[in-house]
Amino acid sequence: DHNNIHYYEKRLIIDVFNNNKLEFMLGSTTYTILSKELTITKYQTITLKNKGISKINNDIYDVSTKANIYFHLGLV
Repeated sequence: DHNNIHYYEKRLIIDVFNNNKLEFMLGSTTYTILSKELTITKYQTITLKNKGISKINNDIYDVSTKANIYFHLGLV
């Protein structure tokens, strides 16, 4: 929907908070989310605004606007 990316993953809560960050890869790009940006809930969604693939518009060569990445995180 609207070229947004939805990424689902489960991580151990102890690993996320011991490392002070959470990293994941999409393609060849590594994204980092700091643990202080997370809440201690079982499931949460972190939005990386304008970090995804290009949005569709009238000019097929225009790649200036990017879609969002929705990182759905399950803490176990």
